[in-house]
Amino acid sequence: MRLIKYVKEWHRHAQEHVAFTHVSDEDPDWEPFWGSRLMRVRQRYEHDTNAMNEDARACEDVGLIWAATTNVQNTSFWLFFEALRDPELRERLLEEVSACKVSNPADGTSAFDVKKLTVQPLLQSTYAEVLRLYQ
Repeated sequence: MRLIKYVKEWHRHAQEHVAFTHVSDEDPDWEPFWGSRLMRVRQRYEHDTNAMNEDARACEDVGLIWAATTNVQNTSFWLFFEALRDPELRERLLEEVSACKVSNPADGTSAFDVKKLTVQPLLQSTYAEVLRLYQ
């Protein structure tokens, strides 16, 4: 019950700082209050449909976060394992991922273009194969 309480506090805090009722394709994929745009889209849908109360939304988010964390850890391990085990695969993956890096000369930081990452054919096929073999 304590975890649900904290998720509801997070929802309230995020709602105070970022509007979730108007989410567009131009919005960033990530922001510091809601995190992933997926969370804002889900909040908007649940708000617009009035299908769930505050407790139900918090419970659903706990389930989503739990499942995502569980899958990410295992999948990341096996993807790295396979890439490290096969030097040719590793080099080809590095080429694809490197092409998605975006540098910001103003402050010297860099990040990855997530939309571009999600359409890299070898990265996607390796991810799918890891899920098939190990999940």
